[in-house]
Order: sequence, then C-alpha cells, then structure tokens
Amino acid sequence: MALHFAQRPALRRAGPRFSLAISMCGLVLAACSHATSQPAYDASTLPAGAFGAEVRYGRELVMNTRALLPHDVRSRMDCATCHIDGGTQAHGLSFIGTYAAFPQWNARAHRIIA
Repeated sequence: MALHFAQRPALRRAGPRFSLAISMCGLVLAACSHATSQPAYDASTLPAGAFGAEVRYGRELVMNTRALLPHDVRSRMDCATCHIDGGTQAHGLSFIGTYAAFPQWNARAHRIIA
C-alpha cells in the first residue's frame, strides 16, 4: 500500500518546494520526450491560392508579430516567444485545435470573440 505524502517522513521534511521541483522536472521531461520525424510547419505543402496565402500570412503574424503589428503589441515579444514553433508544437502552447473553440461568447467582454 502506498503511503500518502504526509506519511512519508523524508518528503514531509522536504516540503512543497521539493514536490513542486519534482513535478516541474517531470513536466519538462515529458515535454522534451515528444519527438517528431517531420517539421510541424512546411510551407511547401500549403496549397496555392487564397487559403495558402492566408495560412502563410498567419504564420508570419505569429513569428513576426512586433514588426507586422507594431501598434497592437505592447511587449517586446512576438507571439512565437511563447507559442513554440509558431504554435504548432504539442505541449508548447499549441494553436492546434483552437478553431473548434472559436468564435465564442466572452462574458467579461460582453461580445463574441474570434
């Protein structure tokens, strides 16, 4: 039978900081362990035409936000600073699948956001 955290004397002395450090190490290892054999974004696979152009422009907005939207960015960071590989990497603040959640009603803003 496994002992609860508070029942393990060594862990009880180490306290919540130790537990947090171990948890963070586990999260980092889990995020780094996912390897892909192909790049998440390959511009050569995008279709020609308006849709492909929109996807390319969206990628440029994420990667070069400050340069393309200087009046809309208050920080000295691009979106890609936090969204790893332009939001295409799993466990890296990915944008993948967010299309299913938007547009949605935002109660705080009292409007539909996209």
